Amino acid sequence: MKHKIIVPIGVLVLCVSMLFPSVVAAADTDNQNWMEQVSGSDPNFGDRGLNQIILPGTHDSGTATFDDPNDPKDPGPDFWNLANPLISASAQAAKGITIKWSQTQQSAVKDQLHKGVRYFDLRVAPNVWNKGWNEVNVQETNLRTLHGLYGEPVENILYDTKRFLDTHPKEVVILDFQHFHEMTENGYLHLNRRIQDIFGSMLIPPSYGANVPLHRLWKENKRVIVLYGTDNQRYKSPIDIRERYANDFQKWIWDRHALLRSKWPNTMDTQVLKQVLDEEVRLNQTNDDHFCVLQGVLTPQTESIIKGTINISESSLREVAGKANRVVLNGLQNDWKNQKLNVIEVDFFDDTDLVDVMIQMNKNRP
Repeated sequence: MKHKIIVPIGVLVLCVSMLFPSVVAAADTDNQNWMEQVSGSDPNFGDRGLNQIILPGTHDSGTATFDDPNDPKDPGPDFWNLANPLISASAQAAKGITIKWSQTQQSAVKDQLHKGVRYFDLRVAPNVWNKGWNEVNVQETNLRTLHGLYGEPVENILYDTKRFLDTHPKEVVILDFQHFHEMTENGYLHLNRRIQDIFGSMLIPPSYGANVPLHRLWKENKRVIVLYGTDNQRYKSPIDIRERYANDFQKWIWDRHALLRSKWPNTMDTQVLKQVLDEEVRLNQTNDDHFCVLQGVLTPQTESIIKGTINISESSLREVAGKANRVVLNGLQNDWKNQKLNVIEVDFFDDTDLVDVMIQMNKNRP
């Protein structure tokens, strides 16, 4: 793509067109032990495979807080994936609005865990910023979550998750590292070591399969799944992480592309969103060997911004997410009520009672 726009609106159009928006939200009740609570009321709950349980999830999970928008090291590399570096001069003026279209969650991952979220969509990059034309500074092991701007540090998320699991012995968590940006080999080796050092024997091997029953995970104290997705590079060829770290993929890294289905609806139309989700639910009814993630996401389109259908200076991703939330809630309470469901990821889950609804559905399932 070639862009010669050098005013802030050009940055924003590019930014919004590349960012993956979000979905639904949760309630402020005590859901920190919900897997244990469901097993207490249903003695057969532990017999269910992990991909047969409805797991509340968040999209772009680490974006509750961002760095100072005036920090010259912002924005993150995913912001510039489709942008010409020449328009960086416009970035500072655009960041105030960019935050409204980058933030997808109100609660940090630590708080999401206590509120019942069990699936986390994580986009990761080292702290990197443009030094000049086709030249960047990279802090290889300073790994951050990001969605246009930098969010929570990855190491904080790992430690917060471990502390949560240590004090909640029947909860199981999925960490889905869906996208990596500008990662170096040192960055990957650092991340791999930190995950293994922090979680140790809690890591669930991919050989267990997505339909591993809960009671086995509880008995063996294996309660965290780590998936790796796509490597993205701006100035060089992507790293084939499956080949480079094949031994880790066999032992503890789950291959996202092979073991998880997650279709991005890529629409701003609520009817199209519902149709995509209905089809994903239908396909999941015969699924026994992988996870299925429903992306209850409405995505602002560049065309909508140019035509003025969306006013990017007055609206926000949170407002858009509210429309998607209603689609998902309606599906859960009606068309999908008796269907086999798995992960449902959402934005601004705090704005709705969707987590409560999902947990209750687990209790009511035969």
